[in-house]
Parts: sequence; C-alpha cells; structure tokens
Amino acid sequence: MNQTPKSNDLTSHVSIFPIPPWQVINKYSNATTVQSTTSKPPTPPGPLTYRMFGNYFNSDDSILRSLESQDVRRVYPQTYNRKRELRKLNFSILANYLDLLDIITRDPSSPKRPEKLDHLAILFINMHHLANEYRPHQARDLLREILVYQVQVKVATETVHKAEQYLERSDNLLYDTGCKISTHSSPSSLQNPVKSVGSS
Repeated sequence: MNQTPKSNDLTSHVSIFPIPPWQVINKYSNATTVQSTTSKPPTPPGPLTYRMFGNYFNSDDSILRSLESQDVRRVYPQTYNRKRELRKLNFSILANYLDLLDIITRDPSSPKRPEKLDHLAILFINMHHLANEYRPHQARDLLREILVYQVQVKVATETVHKAEQYLERSDNLLYDTGCKISTHSSPSSLQNPVKSVGSS
C-alpha cells in the first residue's frame, strides 16, 4: 500500500525575503533615539589614497585629470572648440575603423593592425576625455533644474495653501453674514411681506 506523507513530516516554510536585522533595528527604537544612545555616524575621511578599479587615487586630486597626467597623447590643441573637436574625432575614428577593416580583410597578420588598434584606442580615450569635460556643466545644469523645480513646487504649494486659507475665510464670512441676516430679520416681517405701491 502506498503511504501518504503525514502533515508533521519535515516540512518547513522558507520566506523569500531575508530575516530583518533585528539587532540593528532594536538599536534605533523610539526610546533609544530619545535617549541618544544610538551609534554615532562615522567621521568623514581625511586626505587619503584609495584604490578603485585597480587604480590608485588621491582624494585631493582633481575630478578630471588631464590626458598628459595619464600618459596619453593629446590629439587636439590646448585651446579648442569642443563641438568641432568631437566631430573631428568622430570622423577620425570612423576613418581609422574603415582602414582597420581594410587591413584585416587583406592581411589579418599585418603589423599595421596593432598600430591601427593603438590609434583607435588613443582616439577613443581623447573623445571620452572631451565628453567628460562636459560633466561639470551637465551636473551644474541638472542641479539648477532641480532647484528651479523645487522652487516651483514650493511656490505652488504655498499658493494652494493660501487659496485654501482664503476659501476657508470666505466660507466663515458667508456663514457669519448669513447668521447675522437671519437674527436681524424678524419673524413678523417674514410672515407679512410689504405690499407693493399701487396695490389695494
């Protein structure tokens, strides 16, 4: 006979979510935050050198290092028009890529192939550097847009709040006026309306 498994067999329910970190959550209860017994935030790091993506960086370094400090040959002049230079670099990359395809189709083991690859690498690094020079301007414009949006939201919120206050005042004024009119008018005058002139 086939035996069906009993309900008290080794069955367990496993949550798809991890268990909350109660040892951390309990430290930040209402009582501990009032008593200020929560752990203090870490101190900000001072001037130091750190490693990221295999490269060492100093926190005092500029955000965008020059090509010369990275031992990369600059292919555009020191004073330049960014749009024009980006277009020229784009055209140079396309021309070098077509040359590389021509070299590969004719002779894949040609010594010109690694040379063209190096040229393409230098062009891409220069183009990437030029595009990264726009990042501070982009960040500044984005910050300006965020601040303008926040100001607009604040002004709109204040306008709606003032409109609600004026609406509440007008409702109260109408209610008070209605109450005064009803108390000043006597019931007899309401029951005996004034006859118009010329009526008998």
